[in-house]
Amino acid sequence: MKVIDCLRRSLFSCLANRPSIKPKSKKVKASSTAAPGTSSSSATVKNRPSASFADLFKDRKEEAPQEEDSLIDAAERPPSSPSRSVIVGTIFGHRRGRVAFCVQHDPTVPPPFLFELSIPTQLLAREMRSGLLRVALECHRSGRRAWKAYCNGRKVGYAVRRRPTEKERRVLEMVRSMSAGAGVLFPGDGGAGAGAEELGELMYMRATYERVVGSRDSVSYHLINPGGSPAQELSIFLLRSG
Repeated sequence: MKVIDCLRRSLFSCLANRPSIKPKSKKVKASSTAAPGTSSSSATVKNRPSASFADLFKDRKEEAPQEEDSLIDAAERPPSSPSRSVIVGTIFGHRRGRVAFCVQHDPTVPPPFLFELSIPTQLLAREMRSGLLRVALECHRSGRRAWKAYCNGRKVGYAVRRRPTEKERRVLEMVRSMSAGAGVLFPGDGGAGAGAEELGELMYMRATYERVVGSRDSVSYHLINPGGSPAQELSIFLLRSG
């Protein structure tokens, strides 16, 4: 079975109606399904001081502008040939909320920014049923914060590039030891955050992606299938025009 099938089925199972479960102890339980042949976080994650992850974020303030240029603008100068690297990407969002996407070169270091898409999580899950998901985000040179969003060739709204919130950093901290997998955080869990009861469970899918820089105005992320299949079944494209 392909890893993408495992991730997709795990994400679909999260959409099923299930009662909210609140942990009775101070331990945070995250239901997760790890892909075969990859490491995953333990089912029980102890509460960690949120300041530890925030401190990492503060320590990287000076590096953030350079990181933004490399990931958003692709490259300051057009490369002579496409540049490739491997990163970890995380797609997450509440079941009745919106989807967020971020990438990390180092899973232990919080990302300097993420993309919040206006795509509902349930819509994204339906698009994944075909086995092929392509998300394209396009912006104008003069306004990099607002991006037009397309899903499998259809315009689905907009996306915003912004700094991650404290709650989002906690979510990424909880899954940072996972290289590939999918799961759900229930309302009341440490990463679900306040007000999660109305938005439903927080679902996440984490995987390894190949980052391809085509030019200073284009960069794409393609899910790496450890099974060896050459076909890319999940891709995210960032394009800049004008």
